[in-house]
Amino acid sequence: MAYLAEGLHRVAFADANLYPYVFAFPAVVLAGVAFGRNAGSAALFASIGFVAFSLPPVGDFAVQDGRDAFELILYAALATATLVVVDAMHVLATRASAAQAETATAKARAASSEQEHNLLLAEFRHRVKNDLARLAATFALRAAHASPETAEALRAASSRVHLFATIYDQMGLRKGVMVADIHDFLRDLVRDLNATIEREQPVGLILNAEAHTLPFGQASAIALIVNELVTNALKHAFPDDMSGTIRVEFRREGSDYVLFVVDDGVGMPSTTTGTKGLGSRIVRALAAQLGGRLQVGDNPAGGTQHVLRFPVAADHGPSKAP
Repeated sequence: MAYLAEGLHRVAFADANLYPYVFAFPAVVLAGVAFGRNAGSAALFASIGFVAFSLPPVGDFAVQDGRDAFELILYAALATATLVVVDAMHVLATRASAAQAETATAKARAASSEQEHNLLLAEFRHRVKNDLARLAATFALRAAHASPETAEALRAASSRVHLFATIYDQMGLRKGVMVADIHDFLRDLVRDLNATIEREQPVGLILNAEAHTLPFGQASAIALIVNELVTNALKHAFPDDMSGTIRVEFRREGSDYVLFVVDDGVGMPSTTTGTKGLGSRIVRALAAQLGGRLQVGDNPAGGTQHVLRFPVAADHGPSKAP
C-alpha cells in the first residue's frame, strides 16, 4: 500500500520516472485497437522493455529500485487488462460486422427470391389470360354459326370466360396472400361491360366503389356476381331498346361489405329472380361462398335492386380512399 500511495503521489506531481509509461501505454492501446490482439501483445512486451530501459540507471534493463519494480508490475497488469478489454471489443465489433454482412446477404437473397416469384406470377397471369381470351374468342365464333338458343348460351359462356381473363390480370400478392383492390377490379369490369353495352343498348353503367383490399377469392366472386346481375338486368329490365341506368356500388358498413346493383328499368319477372336460371344459381352460390346473402327487391325509383351483404374477412392491408 505504501508503494501504491507513493506511486499515486508521484503521478500527481509528474515524477520524471513516469514519463516512459506516458509514452508506452497509449502505444499499447493503439496497437491493440488498430491491429488486434497479437500486435497489442507485442507492443506490451516492447513497452515493458522500453520502460525498463528508461528507468535509472538508463540503459540498464535491470530494475533495481523496489518502487520502480512495483510501478512496472502495476503498469504491466493495467496494460494487460486494457488489452483484454480492447480485444473483447474488437471481437464484438467483428461479430457485429459479420452479422450485419449476413443480414445484408439474407435481404439480398430475399429480394431476389421475391423478384423471381413476382416474375413467375406475372408469367402465369399472362399465360392464363391469353388462354382464356382464346377460349372466349372460340365461343364467340361458334355462336356466330349456331342456333339462336345455342348462340345465346355460347355468348354468355364467352362473356364469363372473358371475365375470368380480366380477373386473373388483376391478381396481386401481399403478405403471402393473393389479393386485389376491389375498386380497380370493378372499374375494369364496368369499363369492359360499358364497351359492350354501348354497341347494343342505350343503357348507362355507373360505378361508385370504395377502395378496399380483399382476398382474391372474394374479389373474383364479387366481379362474377356483378357481371351476372348486370347481364340479367340488360336482358330483362330494358326491353325494346329502352334507355336507362344500372348503378353498381360497393362500400363498407361496419363489419360488413355491401354490394348494390340497382337498375331503373321495368323490373325483372319473378322467374328471373328465383333459382331456375343459371345466372341466378351462380349468383346465389357465389353469395353463399362469401358467407353473405343476396336480397332482391324493388328500386324505389323504379326497377330492381340487388343487395349483397357479407362479413369483412381478415385484414390484408390498408384500405384506400376512393
